[in-house]
Amino acid sequence: MIKMSKLIKQQNDQIRKQTGMIKEDTKVPADIKIFMDKFINRLRKKNLNRAKTKEILVQVLKGLGIDAKELTMYISRVKREL
Repeated sequence: MIKMSKLIKQQNDQIRKQTGMIKEDTKVPADIKIFMDKFINRLRKKNLNRAKTKEILVQVLKGLGIDAKELTMYISRVKREL
């Protein structure tokens, strides 16, 4: 038996794709992906505490020019995709 909530979610996803709200197959450029993977791997190897990890994240967000309002928007998008 199909749940209504699942059916509604599927319909909403289709509408988002048709209207362009969800872009399919967004890919990170290869050269950036290489550096991103190296950066993430080095962070994991360091076993940093929560405060240091948070400070690194703050500096990355500042470097990208993302403010608090944009960050909350991106968080909601990521949660929706997960």
